[in-house]
Amino acid sequence: AGVMGVQPVVTGTRMPVSVILREAANGLTPNQIAKAYPAVTVEQAQAALDWAAAQVGDARLVAAE
Repeated sequence: AGVMGVQPVVTGTRMPVSVILREAANGLTPNQIAKAYPAVTVEQAQAALDWAAAQVGDARLVAAE
């Protein structure tokens, strides 16, 4: 992933990885994301998801009370 400002972006595009993550969280597949955002290929969408998963690694999320 590249960086635009402080946000990681899909390499070779200005598409923030956060957009890919949001769409995946809403149930879209990499194929559907690529169709919705023509600047991003299926492979780039999957790579963004893989990159984000690697960044999280073994981090633990704690629910706010």
